[in-house]
Amino acid sequence: MLYIKNGTVIDPAADAMYRADLQIEDGKIVKIVCREENKDVQRKQQDAESSRYRMTQQDAVLDATGMLIGPGLIDTHVHFRDPGFTYKEDIETGSAAAKKGGYTGIVLMANTKPAVDNTETLSYVLNKGKETGIRIESCVNVTKQMKGAELTDMEELAAAGAAGFTDDGIPLMSTELVTEAMKRAKALGKPISFHEENPERITNNGVNAGKASAHFGIGGSPREAEIDLVERDLPLALKTGAECVIQHISSKEAVELVRQAKKQGNNIHAEATPHHFSLTEEAVIQKGTLAKMNPPLREEADRLAVIEGLRDGTIDLIATDHAPHSKEEKEKLITEAPSGIIGLETALSLGIRELVDKGYLTYPQLFDRMSSAPARLYGFSGGMIAEGKEADLVLFRPQERWTVENFASKSSNSPFVGEQLPGVIYYTICDGKIVYQRDGGTMDKGKKKVTAQVFFQQEIAPGIFDMWLTTDLAQSAAAGQFIGVYPTDKSKLLPRPISICEVDKENSRLRIVYRVAGGGTEEFSSYKTGKKVEILGVLGNGFPVSEGKDKTVVLLGGGIGIPPMLQLAKELKETGAKVCAVLGYRDNQLFLKEDLERYATVYIATEDGSVGTKGNVLTAVEAEGLQPDMIMACGPMPMLRAIKKFSNEAGCKAYISLEERMACGVGACLGCVCKTKEVDHHSHVNNARICTDGPVFDAEDVEI
Repeated sequence: MLYIKNGTVIDPAADAMYRADLQIEDGKIVKIVCREENKDVQRKQQDAESSRYRMTQQDAVLDATGMLIGPGLIDTHVHFRDPGFTYKEDIETGSAAAKKGGYTGIVLMANTKPAVDNTETLSYVLNKGKETGIRIESCVNVTKQMKGAELTDMEELAAAGAAGFTDDGIPLMSTELVTEAMKRAKALGKPISFHEENPERITNNGVNAGKASAHFGIGGSPREAEIDLVERDLPLALKTGAECVIQHISSKEAVELVRQAKKQGNNIHAEATPHHFSLTEEAVIQKGTLAKMNPPLREEADRLAVIEGLRDGTIDLIATDHAPHSKEEKEKLITEAPSGIIGLETALSLGIRELVDKGYLTYPQLFDRMSSAPARLYGFSGGMIAEGKEADLVLFRPQERWTVENFASKSSNSPFVGEQLPGVIYYTICDGKIVYQRDGGTMDKGKKKVTAQVFFQQEIAPGIFDMWLTTDLAQSAAAGQFIGVYPTDKSKLLPRPISICEVDKENSRLRIVYRVAGGGTEEFSSYKTGKKVEILGVLGNGFPVSEGKDKTVVLLGGGIGIPPMLQLAKELKETGAKVCAVLGYRDNQLFLKEDLERYATVYIATEDGSVGTKGNVLTAVEAEGLQPDMIMACGPMPMLRAIKKFSNEAGCKAYISLEERMACGVGACLGCVCKTKEVDHHSHVNNARICTDGPVFDAEDVEI
């Protein structure tokens, strides 16, 4: 069995998101345990006994704290170039790119060599697809050899497993042939998809006729080429009743034509690619052939029309049109290089950046376009997260950033190379099995012992030291996690758990700020630049940063509980949260105040909040008139108890870090546990371990 805990589920069907744990067995989601009552999810909190997980030594646990869990993505428009063009891509490398991009379902196009116009080639593709670990389906051709003259044996191909019909890459010009193909597709209950570009209107494909074509001194491809065939095919689809897909829509006029047609029939569908909602013809001017595709990138008004179509449901599918080409091919002149770019590994991130972060779609709506709607169109079983359904999932950190490079695809023809994008995918799960796991993703305890190097250290207040460590662990670290630092003499001193203060992923560095409080930390304070240090990490679950998106979040830190607030403030600001930090210092030692002011409005309490009432952090919250939607806190235990009480009375969510309970965090387990409402996956009844289940807990779930 596989248990996924502490994640936030994206539910497109209910247009909701909620915190939950998932139990997966035999490829199915057998239980969803809501972590909290949520108004968007009409589900009562289960009885503690029934929500209890029955764990064995063989069961695996995946901690999804800070991650969103969506239904596995499904792409209805993909080119794997196999058979015939496997120097560009093949089914194995294409599926690797799909897994890395969060896809569990793929519908292949049929313009291979030989074309998929016969059952032998279809069987070859489907059989190779079965070996990939994800769900690979394939369309077949509408016409024999894609010549646009004679229909294939559509009935025979459907019986052999065809997902749908298309001559993608070559427009069909015969109205009579298209009409007959639609009738047959309707009778077979299969979608039929159309590449809508009238070649009679195109001088040079892949470049918009306008500013871009003028830049290159060529004729280009005008919007009328798309409009012509969309105007022809929509009435035919309405007349025949065929499930008709207008592929990779690019012009504002075509979007409006689809919008009007959809008012007359629910059998009309349209695709938008991530590049058409992200880029304009300016990209081909800047990037050249890496931004050349059919149909071409057009003007800003067209890009915005595509986004509006996605927003109002006119365009129901987001499909990548993943089209790999070799480096040599893309280095040719703009008029000679082939059209198309790869897209499987960047699609989700572009959806986050261009659609969710800019307020056009919610996450449930994005996943409807990228998973649920494709599943509905093709009759696939995925596209949803529900008990009894297939465990096809993608887990990602929405605001963590990554650099577009090092593709799993054979090809690298992308205009986004070198860009920093949000949305780091940590796991892709298909049929209950982990088919992709990012470095830094953790199963079970996920502890990794490495050698780090001291980059810089200084004393920033009496007895308080600020150290930067160079380590690859920085790539997977998040706010609220910690590392274990080993002293030189392990026979006398235990490793020390120290919270992560700041993360520099670009330079692979972690910042820790700690107080000298014993032999181990006293030794650490003597380390100079270049010193090699053994560390274990990253440990713990971290704060659920994504839940703070667009909310007023108050951070409360007391004493040495202040350092974890810095990375937390940084990550929260990236989500659009309004961040305030109320800090309690001892002896007026205002360390990290200026650092925090880069990301938060900072208020200073005169005491550390652990004892007394005069000037403690909660008094400061009330005195400043702060009205938090959410509190995230780290500090002494009396302060955390007071915060739990305050959050209950104020009716706001609170997450508290119980780092004071950690004894060692590593080494021999000293039984550092806290009482919780639920039994988690450990044998301690109604207890959870700080080192694996925490140190961050929902204040409602823990007894302190």
